[in-house]
Amino acid sequence: RAYQESVTADLNLDWYLYSGGLSEHSREFCSERAGGYYHRSEIEKWPSLSWQGKRAGTTKSSIFVFLGGYSCKHSLIPVSEIIVPKGDLERVK
Repeated sequence: RAYQESVTADLNLDWYLYSGGLSEHSREFCSERAGGYYHRSEIEKWPSLSWQGKRAGTTKSSIFVFLGGYSCKHSLIPVSEIIVPKGDLERVK
């Protein structure tokens, strides 16, 4: 995740897909976001929330690496704004 975020910064991509399947052990935090598109500005607000499994030290920078916390199997996949659904674009603008 850290390497991916480093590469993403070089590409100036601001939209992400919260990727990864769900299981019976998925946290509510992940279940609510799985399969969704999120702008960097939205993701950077997540550390202010509380959830089960959240890692200590989660900040607006580290959220891109820590995501849902301990044992989280999800990924934030950087995507071009071109593929982001219109409803998600409008939510942010």
